[in-house]
Amino acid sequence: MKLQEAENIPDQENKYRRTIRDVVALCALAAVWVRYDRKLLAHSLVEVVLNALPLDFVLLQLRGLQGAPDVLDARLPGRPAWDNQKEKIAALLAPSSTELPHNEARSIPNPFGSGAVRIMRVAIGLDGEEGVVVLGTQRTDFPTEEDRLLLSMALNQAAIVLQRQRTEEAMRVAAAKLQLAVRGSNIGIWEIDMPDGILRNAHIDYMNVWEQLGYDRPLAPADFDTAIALIHPDDSTHTELSIGAYLSAASKNLEFEHRVRCKDGSYRWMLTRGVAIRNSAGIPIRLVGSSVDITDRKRAEEALRKSENRFRDYFELGLVGMAITSPTKGCLEVNEQLCRLLGYTREELLQKDWAELTHPDDLAADVAQFNRVMAGEIDGYTLDKRFIRKGGQFIDVTISVNCMRRVDGSCDSFLALVQDVTERTQAQEALRVAKGRLDSAMRGSNIGIWEVDMPDGNFQTGRVRHINFWEHLGYSAAEIALDVPTSLDFAHPDDRQHTQDAF
Repeated sequence: MKLQEAENIPDQENKYRRTIRDVVALCALAAVWVRYDRKLLAHSLVEVVLNALPLDFVLLQLRGLQGAPDVLDARLPGRPAWDNQKEKIAALLAPSSTELPHNEARSIPNPFGSGAVRIMRVAIGLDGEEGVVVLGTQRTDFPTEEDRLLLSMALNQAAIVLQRQRTEEAMRVAAAKLQLAVRGSNIGIWEIDMPDGILRNAHIDYMNVWEQLGYDRPLAPADFDTAIALIHPDDSTHTELSIGAYLSAASKNLEFEHRVRCKDGSYRWMLTRGVAIRNSAGIPIRLVGSSVDITDRKRAEEALRKSENRFRDYFELGLVGMAITSPTKGCLEVNEQLCRLLGYTREELLQKDWAELTHPDDLAADVAQFNRVMAGEIDGYTLDKRFIRKGGQFIDVTISVNCMRRVDGSCDSFLALVQDVTERTQAQEALRVAKGRLDSAMRGSNIGIWEVDMPDGNFQTGRVRHINFWEHLGYSAAEIALDVPTSLDFAHPDDRQHTQDAF
């Protein structure tokens, strides 16, 4: 017995050496397969398994990438192709096959010939996410420990490459989706690579940056000088200092605005933000970020600034009194002219509301219109009213009020224009008194006054207005003539033509 064991030692040593040699060879497969597509890898894997293990057939199914169909390969006894055996092969590879539990060999009738075979189904990758292989042989000792070792080595190497391919494909799809989404937006993505940590030695890769500016996308990353040359001359120093301050940790965040030159020579405003990736020594080696086109926002801001300046200039021009008031009637802002009209300082007026400045007899009419605005019935109103000056005097004014509404339609504030009409009111009152006195004087005399209104310049179509005229003749108000032809009918027949000719 000992002699037989001694005789078997050289065979065992050769077997171990061959196994070790095969293991070493299998370890190098990943480096070769990394260049293969899934179809070529499947073919190579089948060949490797057949060469490493004495098998009668190998059936292989690899999962497709991103919706692509699965890859199938097989080697059957006596022929490399599988032709009319597809249904049998598919049944053995199917996940629902109950005849073949994973990693356990059993004897079954040979599906591709006579007699019995030892067959085993093995998953590739975690839980078979990369595929499955079915192995068959007439060897009764299959699988030995060496078989399992070599098989696991081959399948693990394949799984490493297949999982890498799946990850790369997922990243490629994600990058394509990101690029597609970015190209439909006003956002540019950039990455600054600084292996030595020096910004001026960096190379920059862009996504949807060149395209936004009207340039063709370059094949190679841009260098720092090329990138900085696109910045507006007034912004280039600020841009470089902002990035430098962030990389040196002098500032916590990288965020700045600048202008970039387009291919047609115009400039677009960009809002740039970024974050640094540092090595173990804290040196920044990569800077990743985005640039958002904010040109429209800048234009809107400039238009708003000009509008606000124009409003402020008009507000302070002093032609009329102006106030911005709140929905609670308080004064939010007043100009100097309104302060002069009411005799208060700006600070004093800002502590008051317009209700307490209004004459009590005029408050109800003002509040009624104000409530209509608050209810959304109207957006503004104009009325004559009296304000109370600081000394208690009353002044006559005409106010025009307009509501400034929020997006939802609610009232944000009011703009009120106040025109002092005290002198006009006094003049109108004086004229009214004078006319009354004149009318009284005329009615006590034998003098009549008349007026002919001729908008078209034709005397015959004119309208006549009289003062103390018909009354002298004893006519009633209903009998008073208002047109010229009727008025002439009241003249003596011998005087009518003479009167008309005189006119």
